[in-house]
Amino acid sequence: MSPIVTAEWLHHYLERGSTPPIAIVDCRFALGDPELGRKQYETAHIPGACYLDLNRDLSSPVGIHGGRHPLPDDRVLGAKLAAMGIIADTLVIAYDDSRFGFAARLWWLLRYYGHERVALLDGGYTNWVKAGYAVTSDRPQA
Repeated sequence: MSPIVTAEWLHHYLERGSTPPIAIVDCRFALGDPELGRKQYETAHIPGACYLDLNRDLSSPVGIHGGRHPLPDDRVLGAKLAAMGIIADTLVIAYDDSRFGFAARLWWLLRYYGHERVALLDGGYTNWVKAGYAVTSDRPQA
């Protein structure tokens, strides 16, 4: 599996309804405005995408040690991923609009915890929109 997929590839994959299962994760975030990514997701995102927040989901609370974004508790992250329907053979496609800065964190975390079926969307959300593909404000059913 390539670590990068194109908007065209993802669009065709979604159109075909192919298997194995796929999960799309919106990781948009802004360090200067921590609520911006969630607001952007609520306004419009790739159909079927779930949202993971850098501070709330992809990091543990800041403590005395561990830096600004400590690694998340693996059980907490695992429960969130399971709630999104991500299982061992799920192909996870992560995107953001920050040159992979936040989507790459999810990519790395999944690989760190042993999930190798993960890729980044080339050009992120911006490229998806530029290609003319649909966006929605509908949230996927859990």
